[in-house]
Amino acid sequence: MVFGLLIGLLPYVRTTFTQFVAVTSMIPPLAVLPILFIVFGLGELPKVVLIVIGILPFLICDLSWREREIPREQIVKAETLGAST
Repeated sequence: MVFGLLIGLLPYVRTTFTQFVAVTSMIPPLAVLPILFIVFGLGELPKVVLIVIGILPFLICDLSWREREIPREQIVKAETLGAST
């Protein structure tokens, strides 16, 4: 979640990580499942990791897009009212 905020707010982070997150979100989570079974075994942990790997790139993309939709005037207004940069 922090990566989504950083990608949305900071242009340098956006140029560095946007392509990585976009490529990661295109990988089907079930393609990673055999690797997770090899690494973590057959218990509950691979299933939890699969859910995290399957959902996290989409959350990061959505959060960064929503962050970029906020008008710059509102960000400046929040900073003048005491919000940190």
